[in-house]
Amino acid sequence: MKNMRTAFYVSPHGKDTWSGTAPRASTAGTDGPFATLERARRAIRDIKKSGALPARGVTVWLRGGTYYLGKTFNLTKRDSGTKESPIAYRGYRGEPVTLCGGVAVGGFERYRGKIMVADASAFLRAMSPANDKDAARPELFFKGRRMVLARWPNFDPDDMHGGKWAYIQSVPGKRPTRTRFRYLGDRPSRWANPGEAEVHVFPNFDWRDCIVGVKSIDTKKKEIRLAEKATYPFERGRRFYVQNVFEELDAPGEWYLDSKAGKLYFQPPEDIADGDVILSRLESIVSLKSASHVALRGLTIECCRGAAVVMRGCAASRVVGCVVRNTGRGAGEVWGGAGGYGVIIEDCTDSGVIGCDIYDTGCGGVILNGGDRKTLTPGRNVVENCHIHHYGRILKCYQAGVAIRGVGNRIRHCAIHHAPHNAILLAGNEHVIEYNRVHHVALEGADVGAFYMGRDWSMQGNVVRYNIWHDIYGYGCQHWDVTKGTVGYDAPHGAWGVYLDDCASGTTVFGNIFYRVPMAAVHVGGGRDNVIENNIIINACPALHLDARWDEYALWYTLQKERLEAMNYTKPPYSTRYPNLPKVYDVDPRLPMGNRIVRNIITYRDDNFRGFWAARKGKGIAILWELEDFHPESTEIDSNLVWHYRKPVRVDRNALREQGGVIDWRQWKASGFDTHSVIADPKFRNPAKDDYRLKAGSPAFKLGFKPIPVEKIGPYKSPLRASWPIKQPREPIIEGIIKKRISLRK
Repeated sequence: MKNMRTAFYVSPHGKDTWSGTAPRASTAGTDGPFATLERARRAIRDIKKSGALPARGVTVWLRGGTYYLGKTFNLTKRDSGTKESPIAYRGYRGEPVTLCGGVAVGGFERYRGKIMVADASAFLRAMSPANDKDAARPELFFKGRRMVLARWPNFDPDDMHGGKWAYIQSVPGKRPTRTRFRYLGDRPSRWANPGEAEVHVFPNFDWRDCIVGVKSIDTKKKEIRLAEKATYPFERGRRFYVQNVFEELDAPGEWYLDSKAGKLYFQPPEDIADGDVILSRLESIVSLKSASHVALRGLTIECCRGAAVVMRGCAASRVVGCVVRNTGRGAGEVWGGAGGYGVIIEDCTDSGVIGCDIYDTGCGGVILNGGDRKTLTPGRNVVENCHIHHYGRILKCYQAGVAIRGVGNRIRHCAIHHAPHNAILLAGNEHVIEYNRVHHVALEGADVGAFYMGRDWSMQGNVVRYNIWHDIYGYGCQHWDVTKGTVGYDAPHGAWGVYLDDCASGTTVFGNIFYRVPMAAVHVGGGRDNVIENNIIINACPALHLDARWDEYALWYTLQKERLEAMNYTKPPYSTRYPNLPKVYDVDPRLPMGNRIVRNIITYRDDNFRGFWAARKGKGIAILWELEDFHPESTEIDSNLVWHYRKPVRVDRNALREQGGVIDWRQWKASGFDTHSVIADPKFRNPAKDDYRLKAGSPAFKLGFKPIPVEKIGPYKSPLRASWPIKQPREPIIEGIIKKRISLRK
C-alpha cells in the first residue's frame, strides 16, 4: 500500500456489515459499500492501528443520496491524516450527496383551509437535547428552502429592508426599560398562548437586534413584557415582529410546531409530498476537533439548529467545494461558539474553506480564527473562492459573511452579497482581505460597514486590497415629527464601504474600487496610522470621513486601554512590529493621527441620489473630504485626482478647525493639503457600465497611481469550486432616498 490511496465507499443502500471496499453491492448481494460515515471512520482507525496510513492517504467516497444523520459526525485527533497521507470524505464522481442534520416529516393531512398538519411526536422525542431550554429551536425547510415561523406582521420577501415590521408605539414608565413596550392595534388579543411567542426587535439602535421570549401580554394596556432583557432600552418607533404564534399562521410558507401536542402545522407555498419537509434537529452536522489533514469535499451539508461544520484546534483541514446552507441561529450571536454560521473554524492553523457555496444561514457564513495575538504568530487559515450570500436570515446585526480574527489569516477571491449587515467583520492582526467582490450588504442596518473593525488600538497590520465594494446603502430610523406621532425610516442611511471604527489603526486600504456607496467609501473613526491609497471612489459624498472619538465614550476608552495592555504593547513583538503603538498616549489619544490619504481617484456628481446630499448637507453642497477634530500636523492628504465634472470642489470647513460650512479647493490647498493633487477627468473605460479601469492616457498615472487588477477580483473557475459559473441576481439600484413613514398614533 506504499504508493496507493486506500478507498472506502458509503451508500444509503449499503450495509455496515460489508467491507466498504466496493462502490456498489455485488451481484450476489454479499458485499459492497458501508451504510454510515461512522463505519468508514472505524475502518480508517483500524488501518492506523495496524500500521501507518498508505502513502497517498485514504478517501471515503460517498455515493449519491441524502444521509439523515442521527447524531453529529465527529472527527478527532485519532481520525487525523498526515501531510503525505491525508484523509478525505467526498462525493463520488459528481453524484449529489447531502449530509442532513434534520428529520423528514411526512403524513400531512388537511387541517383547515390551506393549512396542513402532521404528527411530529417522533421528531420531538428525537430532539437532542429535547428539554434544553437554551437549545436553538428547530427550523423548517421545504424543498430545500427555509420557511417562516408563524409571525405578525407577515414577512414580505420583496422588501429589501427586511420585510414587514411592527413599530413600538410607546415605552411605559419614566425610566428606560429593556423588558416592556407598547404596540399599536389589537392583534395580540387573538393569541391564546403569548408566553410561547418570541419578539425579534431592534430595541434602540439600528446596529443591534435580538430575539427575546415573551413573558406576558397585557391586551388592555397593549403592552408586551419580555422574559429577559433586550440588548438595549426600548425606544419609541423602533421595529419589531412577534413569532411562534399559532394564530398568525396565515400566509404561504408559514409554520408552527406545537411541542405539547406533538403536531406540526404548515401552510406550504406549493403542493406537498413526503420528503419535502425537513425539521432541523442536530446542533451541528460535522465536528472536527484537533483533527489534522482532513478534508470534506463535494458535499451538500444542511439543516441544523446551529453551525453546519465546526472545526476546533485543527491543522491543515479544509471544507472544499461544498454547498453549506440552511443553518439555524444556534445559541450564540457574534463570534458565537455555537452560532448559526455555515462553517466555524476556531483556533486552527493552515485550514480553511475553499470553493464553497454558503447561503441561507441563520447567522453568518464563516468564522475564521487562528494564530496567537500575543506572539503575533500567524494562523495561515483561508476562505478562498467562495460564494457567500443571503445569510443573516434569523439574527441580522454583526452576522458577517466572514468573521475573521486571530493573526495572519486571509479572505480571497470571494463573492459576498445580499445580507442585512456586515460582509467582513475583522478582529486581530495582519489579516489580508483581497480580490473580493462585495455588494448589496448592510441592507437592514445602520452605523455599519461592509468591512468593519474597531475598538482595539492593538489590532494592526491588516490589509484590505484589490476589492470591489458597491451598492452599500444602509437602512435605519430617522426620526421625523415623533411628537406628532410619526417616525421615519430611510435608505441610504449610515452605511460605509470600509469602516475603521472606534480607533481602528494601522490598516492599509489599497487598490479598492467603491461605487454606489453614497455615505462614504472609507470611514476612519478616531484611528491612527491608517493608509488610504490608490483607491477609486465613485459618487461617495464625502469620499472619506475622519473624526475623533471618546468624548462621550468613557466606558469604551477604558476598554481600549484594557485591550491594549493585554497585548503588552510596549515590548516586542508589538513595539517592533508597530513602532507608533507605544506612543499612543503621547498626544491626546482621542485624535486620529498619522493617517495617509494619497493617490486616490475620486469622482462625484451632485445629481446622484436625487437630493440625498441636499438632505444630509444642509444646502446640498457635495464635499470631497469630511474631516472633524483630527490632527493636521501628522496627517498626509496629497496626490489625489479629483473630478467633480467641472463643478467646484469643496471640503468640510471643520478640516481647518473652523466651525460649519465648507471651504473651496484653493483655500484647502493653501492650508497645506492636496498640494500635488489635481482636478481632472480620470478617463475611465466605461463608467456607464461600472467599468472603472483607466484608459492609457489617464492623468492619474502621472500621480503614481497603479492599475487595479480588476480581472483578478472575485471567484475564479476551479475544479475545487462547488458550482460554476456563479449566478448572481440582478438587483435594482437605489437612485434616490427610499422613505418609510409610520404613524404611531393609536
